[in-house]
Amino acid sequence: MKICPICNKNEADKKNVHLIPWFLIKNCVTKGGTGARDMEISFLIDPSNFSKRYTGRSILPETVTELNELQTEKENPYSKDFLICTDCEENLSRLEAIFASEFSRKNIVFNNSSNFLQTDNYILATRPKYNFSLYELLIQSIFYRCSIGNFDGFRLHPEIESKIQKNLKFAFLTPGLKKAISTDKIVLKYRLPIVVSAFTHPTDFDPTKDWILASTSKFPYFIIAATWQFQLFGKDKQLKNPVERLFGLTDKMKSKAFYEYKKNQAYIAILNENSTQYIYNNILNYFVDKKQIGLQRNIRMLHRHIFKFTPSANVVQYIMECYHKHLDDTNSEFDAMVSAFLDLKKLT
Repeated sequence: MKICPICNKNEADKKNVHLIPWFLIKNCVTKGGTGARDMEISFLIDPSNFSKRYTGRSILPETVTELNELQTEKENPYSKDFLICTDCEENLSRLEAIFASEFSRKNIVFNNSSNFLQTDNYILATRPKYNFSLYELLIQSIFYRCSIGNFDGFRLHPEIESKIQKNLKFAFLTPGLKKAISTDKIVLKYRLPIVVSAFTHPTDFDPTKDWILASTSKFPYFIIAATWQFQLFGKDKQLKNPVERLFGLTDKMKSKAFYEYKKNQAYIAILNENSTQYIYNNILNYFVDKKQIGLQRNIRMLHRHIFKFTPSANVVQYIMECYHKHLDDTNSEFDAMVSAFLDLKKLT
């Protein structure tokens, strides 16, 4: 068994290590939003391949549509076995518990005007008694876990990953950390700018619209975990000119001004409904566009494999139209593609 990459001491013996804290995503990846373990139902959208579905062990087979093996994910994409040791996992769990308590739905009800700032695009909520060092380390740990667990292809630059590992290792030597409270302070060897925000959802919001994804961008690194968005910058100067729009989030929040205003405070920028819908529409359009490009590429590849020559643009368009028609009648992208090519074969 390998050695835990955080402490570099114990064996990495912990099973089911969540790459993204469970409390952040449990309501959108479980059947009926129950949050129950082994009741996960989630879809992995790959623009260049068939989308896949993962179902937890407690989901009865007769309650879900059977999909082709190519569309079935066999491992939980949100957790890994033997990634870190049990001791380090317990420290992470304490950091998560503090964050979950401080930014619970109850605590971010807008009933204390001294801790809330209203802007055109978001409401800024702060928790003055929540020590920033605990808050920052928890956010860093999410990026670190997604990187070493290779979530959705996400990887930190080795230098950034090493800095966070050293922060975690040093912090986890703090006596009594497993019983820490929100006002406790820990020492971080490396500071990395972070920006944290969350979507506002109307009462009738459809939870199936939640996304969980990690961007490959490095300026900033970006993770969406259901209603939460986390940005991590390698250096302060990167705040001035983020390379990515982050599906429009940079339009709604100016990273540099925002970070400098609330530096060294535990906070959450709660995007209003208009901003939330704006970003969601951009995410949806992004994946639709990428999926269409990937679909056309795959059609050409399959056509060359089957018929030994590259199809014309008209043939690709015909197969795509047939594919979408069959997709309306089935949940299986694989079956829809097979049917589309059979339609083409009838014409030849």
